[in-house]
This record gives sequence, C-alpha cells and structure tokens, in this order.
Amino acid sequence: MESKLKIPSIGLASLVLAIIVLFIAIGMIIFKADIRILIFICWLIVLPFAIKIGYSSKEIANFAYDMIRTAMTPIMIILSVGAMIGSWIASGTVPTFIYAGLKIISPQYFLVTTLLLCSISSLITGTSWGTIGTSGLAMMIIGNSMGIPSGITAGAIVCGAYFGDKMSPISDTTVFAPAVSGGKLLNHIKHMLWTTTPSYIITAILFLIIGFKYSTSNFDYSQINQVSAEMAKSFNLGIIPLIPAVIVIYLLVKNAQPYSSILFGSVVGAIVAILYQGVSVNKALSFLYSGYVSTSGLPFIDTLLTRGGITRTYSTVGLIIFAIGLGGILNGTGIFAAILNSISNKIQSVKTLVISTMLVSYITNILGASSTFSATITGTLMQPLFRSMRMRPENLSRIIEDAGTLGGPIIPWNTASLFPASVLGVSPYAFIPYCFLCYINPIISLIYGITGFTMTELDEGEVYGETDKYILTFKKHKNKVT
Repeated sequence: MESKLKIPSIGLASLVLAIIVLFIAIGMIIFKADIRILIFICWLIVLPFAIKIGYSSKEIANFAYDMIRTAMTPIMIILSVGAMIGSWIASGTVPTFIYAGLKIISPQYFLVTTLLLCSISSLITGTSWGTIGTSGLAMMIIGNSMGIPSGITAGAIVCGAYFGDKMSPISDTTVFAPAVSGGKLLNHIKHMLWTTTPSYIITAILFLIIGFKYSTSNFDYSQINQVSAEMAKSFNLGIIPLIPAVIVIYLLVKNAQPYSSILFGSVVGAIVAILYQGVSVNKALSFLYSGYVSTSGLPFIDTLLTRGGITRTYSTVGLIIFAIGLGGILNGTGIFAAILNSISNKIQSVKTLVISTMLVSYITNILGASSTFSATITGTLMQPLFRSMRMRPENLSRIIEDAGTLGGPIIPWNTASLFPASVLGVSPYAFIPYCFLCYINPIISLIYGITGFTMTELDEGEVYGETDKYILTFKKHKNKVT
C-alpha cells in the first residue's frame, strides 16, 4: 500500500533550492568545475529531500524522464545544426556567404547589418540556433576578418537570432509561449510588438553607434583580402553552394519540422560537397559527424573554418538533459509550486504579478538552464494568477518571451548562451555585455507592467480559450484580485 504523499513546506523547498544554488556557485567559482557535472550531481542532492516529501525513487526518476522527453525537439535541432555547419562549410555554402559579405559590407555598418541579417534569417526560418550556425557563423568570420571584436559581433548575432526566434510565427518558442499561457498565437505576436519594437530600435541604434568606431578611413583591408582570396582558392563559390540554404529556408517556411529540415539541408550540403567541391563520400560523411577541419595552412583561417559536426554538440545536449531532468524533479515534487504558493497571496496587483512572473522566468532559466523549461514552469505556475486577475493570456506569454526567451542568452551556463558560444568560438562572457536586446526588452516589459500600459484585461464574460479576437483596451487595472 502506497504511503500518502506529502506537500513540501516552504522551508523545505527553500532549503533545497538554496543548497542547489550554493553547490553550483561553489563548484563553478572555487573549483572551476563544469556546469554539466554540477547540475547532474544536483539530481542526487534533491533525491533525499524528494523521498522525505513522500515520493518513491521511481516516481522521482519519472519526473526527470518526462521533462527530458519535452526537450527532444531542441536536442534534435542542436544535433542537426552541428551536422549542417560541417557540411555547409565543405559544400562552400558558408564560404560563399563569407566571400560575398567581405565584398559588400562596410566595417562601420557591419554590426547593424549583422543584426538585421540574423533577424531576417531567424524570422524566416523560425530557428535562432539554425541562424547562429549559418548566417551567424558567416558574419562571425567576416567580423573577425575585419578586426571587429568577436564579443561585439557575437552580441549582434545573438540579438538578431533571438529577435526572430521570439517573433517568428513558426518558431518553437513563439508557438509554445501562448500554448502554456492559455492564449492564441496571433494575439501573442501582436502583443509582443509593444515591447519588442522599441527594444529592437534602441538595440539597432546602439550597434550602429558602436560600428562607427570601425571607420573605413583607418581600416586595414589586408586581412579581408587574404580571407577573400583563400575562400576563392579553396572552394568553388557561386550559386550552386547556396542550394542547401535555399532548400532549408523553403522547408521551414512551409512549416516542416525544424530538425528534419536542417538535417535534410545538411545531407544536401554533403551532396554538393561531393559533386561540386570534389570531396570524397567518406570525408563528406565525416564532416557531418565530426565537423569540417580546415587545412589551408593559414592559422587564422583554419581556426575560423574548423567547426561543426554532431560530436561538437554533445556538451550542449548533455547540459539540456541534466538541467531539464533536474527541473522536472523540482517541478514534479512540488518544490517550485510550494515557493510560488507561499507568495501568491501577496500578489495583489498587476505590478506585483508582472514582477513575480519575471522573477520566476529568470529563476527557472538559471536553475533549468533552458528557455523551454523556463516557459513550461512559468506558464504552468503563473497562469492561474493571471486568470484570477482576469488578465488576458497574452500578457503572460509576452512576459515569458521578454524575460524567459531573452533571459537565456545572458545566463552563461544556459543552453541559449552555451550554444552560440560553442558555434561562434567565443566565451559567453565576451558577448553577454553586448546582448542589448536581452536587457532592454525586459526593462520595457517591466515598465509596462508597473504603469499598466498595454496590460490588457479580458472583456466582460470572456474566458481563457475564447480570446481569438485581439482587443487593446488600455484599461486601468484594479489593484486587487477579483
């Protein structure tokens, strides 16, 4: 006969989270340990507390496994992007982008051009990671060739990629946020325009200003000419290498599964490498799995082009599995809910509701190291509070994106930060200060929450699930739960 399960107290829940945070902090700061093994060990730290609450070891394991299953799509995307980078360098796709960019882009407008290009790419394809691995990688190499600091370039790439990831109607996060909030996709996108548009304009202006530091008058083109010459020498450039990119964009626009579209584009890239670049079948397949290795003899170019491969994504995949699993245990055992329930009675206004939701988004992003996990937990825990205040669900889904989706890239151990770092070959700490969109957007969202601007209420008689019509009422909200 099974024993009755206990509900964790706020004291026990707080203790568990405090131990986890302290353990990870000590491990990273003092012992310089890898975040992956620290998070994996945290499974064991939580285990005795979960058993004390009343859960069996089998149930605890299932909490982790069930949450990990929800992460299979991003895991497959990461693996597919790894394969795509290797094959697209070998096929000449990335070198063609690099060659064209070096001939066209002016150094002083490079950063804002990078922001716009990655934004468009991510909007069209709906994938930030795919954009970072293709357009972003090409712009990174171009920026390095121009002598622009890699951290600044990576910051522009991340801002552009995650802008599109946040706003594209075919992006996983854009679809997922309203789903866990009880809202509708179109309402969600329209509501995000109020915070994202001013944030993006300010971000573009900042990159434009920074870019003027790299004027053409005192710029050395020798390295640019060297890279351009090497691209033309080592690869057959032209229209044919662009075929894999065109195919992937077409498939994604047609709403095909991102991982299957990217993987198919990887295979097409391998075929182009074999038929157009003269690469052997064996090498083409090895580029998919182990990545491309440049042997030009020029250290700068070899460093830039030695990238990609499925094997180079394993560390990021491991982090997702360990972090999502830990989050599943914390969520399944009610530890997250216990803490939120303890403060829910204190949330008596729209202002405190918005602040609390943003805090939950950031905390779950820190603990779960995944924006997907953060969206899942934040939407699940906060939706009842938004319902009770008769706030429209797009208010919640917008905050999930403003703080959750854009919070990931500025947390060094989050997958949204580690993935671009591994692909672009730059430390998260180098580009995090330049992820302007990730700071400005949440600030604007917070201001709206405090002032009530664009924080819309349900109409009289309207309930969640019946919010197809998008109406901006701009009503002044009551400062108490109705």
